[in-house]
Amino acid sequence: MDFELSDAEKAFQAELERFLVSNHSAAVMDANPEQLSQTVDTPKKRAFMRKLAEKGWLGMSWPKQYGGQERPGIYDLILTEALSRHGAPRPARVWASWARPSSATAARS
Repeated sequence: MDFELSDAEKAFQAELERFLVSNHSAAVMDANPEQLSQTVDTPKKRAFMRKLAEKGWLGMSWPKQYGGQERPGIYDLILTEALSRHGAPRPARVWASWARPSSATAARS
């Protein structure tokens, strides 16, 4: 089994890393994060999340009809890992992946 990222996934990872470096802010990112330090509870953290949304990086694995891009779930994982490495706030795991509409739900709509 091949666990290497595809070229497209590596390109996304590199783009994301450049974004996080260029958008670094001590008011948003915590070098020693604890669970609640990554909560999106300040105007600067909300502005950071808006930037992620504008890039189309929230809910990437969701179906298009629900605002997603139908990308494989690995893209959500790459995003979450990069945000964690930088101590940046992360989208709620439940919202971003577990609660996404499934194809079975979409078929019933």
